[in-house]
Amino acid sequence: MGINTVKKVRMTLLNNIWEFIKNTVNMVLDTSFEKISIINSLNKTFEEQYLRGETSRLIKVSITFGIESYKHSMSVHWTRSGFMMIIQNDEFLKLSEVNEAAQYILTNDYFIKKLMSLGFDTLIAKGKNNKSINYKLSDYANLEGYFI
Repeated sequence: MGINTVKKVRMTLLNNIWEFIKNTVNMVLDTSFEKISIINSLNKTFEEQYLRGETSRLIKVSITFGIESYKHSMSVHWTRSGFMMIIQNDEFLKLSEVNEAAQYILTNDYFIKKLMSLGFDTLIAKGKNNKSINYKLSDYANLEGYFI
């Protein structure tokens, strides 16, 4: 086994441990099993789409820090108000591809409102190693004159 292979194995193991810790902390800190269910469901859907060849990029979602200035009346604490999409295989990733991935969520009025009702105020779409775009969810919600 070469040094690069050993490093990759270690990084994968560390990433898996980190994901397990993050998920455990999310479940302990966040009493909303609905949030965890949505995260798990989306991750499964994105993985299935990737494996079936429907998309060339593998996306994983998680809960992260939001942007405090993006708060709305249903936002939870900013340390847990971010909904993050990470493109795992980000080699040669273009910013337009990051935006395209975010549009999967931003064009779904129902899902935006659902995320907002769960306390999210920020969508962060990014590559695993670079290229990040932040979106204020309330700017994309079709609220038809209702106040948030």
